[in-house]
Amino acid sequence: MDAKAYYTTTIVADKRYTNIITNGDLAPGYHTETGVPVFHPTSNVLGVDDSSRHVLKYYNHKVNMAPYLFFLGVGTYETFRRTLEFPDGDTTLLEILAFPGYFEPADAKAAVKMLHDSVLWVMVSLGPEACEHHDERKRIYELLDEREALKAKEGPLCLGPNEEHTKTPLNASDAARLVAVRAELKDLLKVWKKTGYKYTGAVYREIAMENSYYGGMENVGNTTIVSSCLCPSCRMDDKSYEYMEHVKVHEYYHNINGSQVTGQSPFEIWLNEAVTVHMERKRAAAIFGEDYSRLSEVLYMFTPAIGPLAQDKSATSLSVEPQGFNQTQELVSVVTYSKAPEFVRMVQLLLGDATFHKALDMYHTKYAFGNATSMEWIKCMEECSGLNLQNLAKTWLNRPGHPEVTYSTEFNAASNEYIVEISQTGFEDKPVENNGPWEIPIDWSLVKDGKSLKSGVFLMKSKDAKLVIPDVVEEPDFLSFARGWSFFGKSKQTNPSVARLTKQALSDPDAVNKSQAYRSVADFEKAKVIEGLLKGDKNVEISSEFVELHGSILFSNELAPSARALTLVEAKTIPSRDDLSHHYAAIKEATTALLQAVWAKYSTKIEAAYNKLCETAHPGPHVEQFQERALKRHLLLLIVAGGKNPVLNTTPKVTPTVESYKLALDLLKKSTFVTDQATGLRLVLEDESFADRSKVQEEIFEEWRKTPDMLTKYISIVSSLDSKDVGGQILKLLANPSFNPAQSSHGRTLSRCLSQIRDFSLATDEGLDVMEQAFVKIGKVNQMSAYPLLQCFDHLDRFDDATKAKMFATLQRMQDSIDKKKEESLYNQLSIILEKKM
Repeated sequence: MDAKAYYTTTIVADKRYTNIITNGDLAPGYHTETGVPVFHPTSNVLGVDDSSRHVLKYYNHKVNMAPYLFFLGVGTYETFRRTLEFPDGDTTLLEILAFPGYFEPADAKAAVKMLHDSVLWVMVSLGPEACEHHDERKRIYELLDEREALKAKEGPLCLGPNEEHTKTPLNASDAARLVAVRAELKDLLKVWKKTGYKYTGAVYREIAMENSYYGGMENVGNTTIVSSCLCPSCRMDDKSYEYMEHVKVHEYYHNINGSQVTGQSPFEIWLNEAVTVHMERKRAAAIFGEDYSRLSEVLYMFTPAIGPLAQDKSATSLSVEPQGFNQTQELVSVVTYSKAPEFVRMVQLLLGDATFHKALDMYHTKYAFGNATSMEWIKCMEECSGLNLQNLAKTWLNRPGHPEVTYSTEFNAASNEYIVEISQTGFEDKPVENNGPWEIPIDWSLVKDGKSLKSGVFLMKSKDAKLVIPDVVEEPDFLSFARGWSFFGKSKQTNPSVARLTKQALSDPDAVNKSQAYRSVADFEKAKVIEGLLKGDKNVEISSEFVELHGSILFSNELAPSARALTLVEAKTIPSRDDLSHHYAAIKEATTALLQAVWAKYSTKIEAAYNKLCETAHPGPHVEQFQERALKRHLLLLIVAGGKNPVLNTTPKVTPTVESYKLALDLLKKSTFVTDQATGLRLVLEDESFADRSKVQEEIFEEWRKTPDMLTKYISIVSSLDSKDVGGQILKLLANPSFNPAQSSHGRTLSRCLSQIRDFSLATDEGLDVMEQAFVKIGKVNQMSAYPLLQCFDHLDRFDDATKAKMFATLQRMQDSIDKKKEESLYNQLSIILEKKM
């Protein structure tokens, strides 16, 4: 990573290839004034003529690259291109190279527009002055839109294959206005001493790839992105649409963070990725809304088995800056891409936004065209802020794990003080040279009537700490603790009341804590049901307070539909009760019980709300209705739960007006959005009473297997079904020629989905057998794709001896099935897990 060099690359390739590319710009003499390649004869390079081939030469002389960023590719693509004009008038060419016939031209051109907007955003909204010039920035964006609209009158802004730009002269009024807009943009830029990063190359490309474990890869001017997430299409679901916006700005931002400044070694890969993810998240917040984006990020952190928190506690987890690894792909993990960005976010919280952006600019300037170590990044943060971040860095970067924090609150009316007693664990088992308490930034607020009375950031440095908030003249409704999930870890109040949590779930201005307050209430009820089911007691009553809270959020017009759906989603987990988290079958039943209780009270309103969303749905761009689709899915899941036999004797049976499978089939057949279609197919396949279930499945499989993205969607559904025949479904899928373990999206998708249905995969003998067969099929071809199958064994120490023995026997058979050298990473990870048997 530190062997940086400039490159001159000459490529001799077949004339049938539409694209011949590598890093850098075309060399002098190899392009026209407009950047069109000028091919040279092979005799210039080889000394002999070859009429079937020709030559291009590139100079990568602006950015000295680390060798791992070298890219050379030839292929046949459809190229969509648009000239990007920066506010100062400089230009660069944007290209998207798509597989022929894979995307509609309008969709590919829309993707170029997304890239165009993100590149401009990095320059205008980031950099050392990101927190200044708000009025000027707003005006710049307005003028950029106006400028592009005027330019569109001259001719298409984006050109596809075989399209040439024919310029139509503007009328006098528009021409004068375009000149004036460009002049005003340049004047506005004068208030900046330094903007955000501006691309230095002649061309920036996004290139479709099909088989990669990584969604995208930066290669200095040539970014590869999995084809399913390159452009919006009729085959793209909502999560893929969000990821598409994420990956575009992520890979582009690598030009400055990762390429221009590169981590010193693979051990410091987090330097390349963490800040990049952090900026990617800022862009997503600007597109999708800050509350929705942050809540989505935090909910992902709590994903069982394969999520960042679970992985960070696993036996095979590495620290952010690891001491060693078996293979470099082990560094491409949730620790690097989720935990490390949270560390950056914590640093920004402590420094403040303005200081953080200035410190980041110092880092990018000081180490430009070179390499940096973790400590050099930390020192830039310290130098700009005056803070000592040494112990913060030591605890968060150099050891795995995370803190678990408990706190209690008390209002002292006599002294007008609000007192918070805080304790942390999670550091005691670390090596002696680094086993001190975590340094934890806690963003807090006292809230009353939905408004913040007081707020601040408290840095906890010891095992136990006390936060005393003075001059609190009236008792607040609640303390909003660690707002926005201000540290990577778990927190829990020791003296909560359901009434206070309910009020917080309805009125906390912080979307994350609003959601977590609801989750605390829901988990209290879920735990009650789980404990009853484990005793064989089905007479447990779900409280009316929980049901009414769910209903209040579900039918609230003050919350965005997607925020309601994200908050209310009832996953088969119980994150607040780790002691119950391994009772997978009981958790599944309790999850259904909660949904059934809500359905029993609000069935009429739920059906009406669902029908209204179906009636108002219409074909159109993804982003217009993705929030409504998320809520529609939750409403349908409530209806489906209501159609099942009640889990608890205390819940009345309320039969849905329309049978669930009919609603699901209608969604599958009529919606133009893949997210809806996937929900419909899943629910059709999970209704084993539906007579035409197999027929519908075969029809959909034959259709969806035609394209890689839809086949992957099919794999994800079949490998995570809640049905009695899920084992047979998965084995049938593994045996089908369409399933290709060498295709990373196939193996990874099946492994991840199977790891999430642990009520089957770990809690049954059949499930363990299916796990073993999937591991052998996938792991021998692609080790990374099989990792999730090992990661779901994270509760081994909690089972009784007989269950534990079955699981260890399965793990031992897994290890015996692979080669110690060929599958070294998997073999060594299994050895670590099997050591627990001792």
